[in-house]
Amino acid sequence: MITEECKPFLFILEFSFENAEEVKLTNSNVINETIRGELAAQSKDQAALAIALGFTDRRQVSYRLSGERHWKLEELLKTAEFLGFTHVSQLFALAEEREKRIERS
Repeated sequence: MITEECKPFLFILEFSFENAEEVKLTNSNVINETIRGELAAQSKDQAALAIALGFTDRRQVSYRLSGERHWKLEELLKTAEFLGFTHVSQLFALAEEREKRIERS
């Protein structure tokens, strides 16, 4: 059961309208680490992502990547696009892979 206290720490990874019970969740820290890793791998910085998101300074991105603020869905969609993913689900799939690797180690 997901309580109100833990909702801010989870993102919906996949949602099937045909079977609403099948919802996959991943920890927001894993999403943040995945975004950080992709930024580094692509030699992109938080300032460039901030501009793509329409923020006035990169601290808004830093707050989200540190978990101080929560991502809005629109921001995640734009972030995925900025990182070259054709669909936000690719970002979530990468995060899910990362989460599985963490669990195995």
